[in-house]
Amino acid sequence: MPFPPDPEPIRAWAAQQGMLFFAEPQAAWFEAWEPFDTMVAPARYVNSVVATVRSASFVYVEPWTAGEGLEPIDRTLLAFVTHGGLRVRAAARIGEWFLTRVAFVGSIPPHQVRIGDDAWDRKARTYAPLPDHARYAFHPTVRALLDAWRFRGHVELRPGGLVVHVAGIRPIPSDLTQLADFVPRLLDAALAYPSA
Repeated sequence: MPFPPDPEPIRAWAAQQGMLFFAEPQAAWFEAWEPFDTMVAPARYVNSVVATVRSASFVYVEPWTAGEGLEPIDRTLLAFVTHGGLRVRAAARIGEWFLTRVAFVGSIPPHQVRIGDDAWDRKARTYAPLPDHARYAFHPTVRALLDAWRFRGHVELRPGGLVVHVAGIRPIPSDLTQLADFVPRLLDAALAYPSA
């Protein structure tokens, strides 16, 4: 697998969608999101697509998980969302994937919590400073959307931001379309905090 991967299919998709494209996006922007609670940080990020919709910024990007001159174990996409309405830090992982973080060298592992929904707690590993943070972040509207989508992967919420990895999504235009359809709906669900 040559590096960088062929940008043309993603560049063409971004142009069709009216989005910005960067074959070699600024690493510092992504590194500011690290470390992730449930995912390993990749060696670099490539072929990013950027859109601003309403008051949110959406960035879809391929995490290149291999070192220089090496081919990654697998390829996927991540979505990064910035929105001022996101309030708490919590993360959840459903399933084990090549991006799953299993070691915490030099950092403290996040605290695993249960939110009190047996169906959710059986299938998801949820992390937050306090169980109430997890219940607030993964409130029933969010859980219902993830269930309806049969979601597998990683979701990390934090004040002002959201990171999503959907297992099985590849860095190809048809999968980008799926991701770009799902992530705004996830953001809307996340912002629909319970009033009581």
